[in-house]
Amino acid sequence: MSARCSVGKSGLASSANGCSNKSAVYCTPLGGTASRFGSGAGRRDSREETRGDRLDGDGPASARLWLGGVVGAQRDSALITALLQKVKACALCRPLLLCVDGLSAYIGAIQATFRTPVRTGQAGRPHRRPWDNLCIAQVIKQYAQKRVVGIKRRLVQGTAAQIEMLLQQTQRGGQVNVAFIERLNATFRAYISALVRRGRALARQTETLHLAMYLIGTVYNFCTYHKSLRVAIYLPGNQRRWARRTPAIAAGITNHLWTIEELLCFQVPLPPWRPPKRRGRPSTSSKSLIARWCS
Repeated sequence: MSARCSVGKSGLASSANGCSNKSAVYCTPLGGTASRFGSGAGRRDSREETRGDRLDGDGPASARLWLGGVVGAQRDSALITALLQKVKACALCRPLLLCVDGLSAYIGAIQATFRTPVRTGQAGRPHRRPWDNLCIAQVIKQYAQKRVVGIKRRLVQGTAAQIEMLLQQTQRGGQVNVAFIERLNATFRAYISALVRRGRALARQTETLHLAMYLIGTVYNFCTYHKSLRVAIYLPGNQRRWARRTPAIAAGITNHLWTIEELLCFQVPLPPWRPPKRRGRPSTSSKSLIARWCS
């Protein structure tokens, strides 16, 4: 199983543009499980047709599932590392392609994060071994008079053959790009008033933007049909019907479109209780509690 991940930012320009000085970094997966990552995908209008988005049930299918993000006062190494920790927690040590923009801090943060400690039984800090088959690609946009006049694609780690194979498996070919994560940024900007360019709403607290990001991301996953996720149902008489799906349906998390009321009223089960670690043998009362709540 291979994967592709685009890491991008939703940088809020400045208060002069009507936006607060905060940045949010998002990550989204590609595929049916959390161990497969893909480029970020935003919600598309039902009238919009994008090249390569029609799925007839053949070839690799994208779940477009949004996993999460991090929010900070500015896009720095700490913010990027926090995001990459989320990506690492959901990924497996398998072929992985990370596509980033021209910010140099991404490269060092990726190489420092995607390492596995090798335990040897000796005292001291264990050696951290880099992940195998980790590919890093940069998409650097060149601007002139506030317009993109050129795009430079740079291979930082891995081989061209590995990247071509991963692109073919995850998005059926194409070039390295960050267009999907930028489209996701546009989705968040459209729904969160504090992210609208030249708007009057300000996010004065980071926690406010953090909660809004996860609310909109959950609505995007469960309550919004994604046109690129529809699958064809072939009927007799050479007829065809489309079955619409949300990212959660495509990922196998649910089997229907959720309403906003159903989403907000859903009761998340509490995590299982873990007994505190104490020295000595557990008492009889502790054993009874463990047998009741931890079985």
